Amino acid sequence: SFRHLKADSGKVAVAYKIIALLLKHVEEDSPDSKLFSALEKTLNLLDDSVVSDVAVLSYFYIHFMYSLGYRLQLTKCSFCGDKLRREWGSAWFSIEKGGLVCSLCKNFEEEIGLRGAALLNKLQFLSKDLSRYLSKDSPQYFNTGNTILARLEGLLHRYLQFKL
Repeated sequence: SFRHLKADSGKVAVAYKIIALLLKHVEEDSPDSKLFSALEKTLNLLDDSVVSDVAVLSYFYIHFMYSLGYRLQLTKCSFCGDKLRREWGSAWFSIEKGGLVCSLCKNFEEEIGLRGAALLNKLQFLSKDLSRYLSKDSPQYFNTGNTILARLEGLLHRYLQFKL
């Protein structure tokens, strides 16, 4: 019934953004059960209000891209294949390659940092278990999540536009 979602205009706006994306890019009778499952989970997460709306939207973007056949490269550098590790010092994201980039391969990619890379990995598996990282009330949300999450959502949106 999504009672809480319907009562919050910000959540309704996020839901409309998601539905508009689906209406524009998915055939009406598409039997994509994974996409439907991701949509259902997205709407439930929005309704629960445990996780920030930006995190939920980012989660949906990732799974929508997966349903279209685009996998983000989040465990190693999209150029050289070097595995993501602390020694990178930071991490960058390539819109063109759809994945993380190490400091040796960065060119004009946007820096997201190691925390951004870790958060991007967590967004793939977004659930209530991650609420301690992404909850609006948790210190982690205000210290890192809010700014980083907004940047990641922007990157994912740009990547999606690039691919579509």
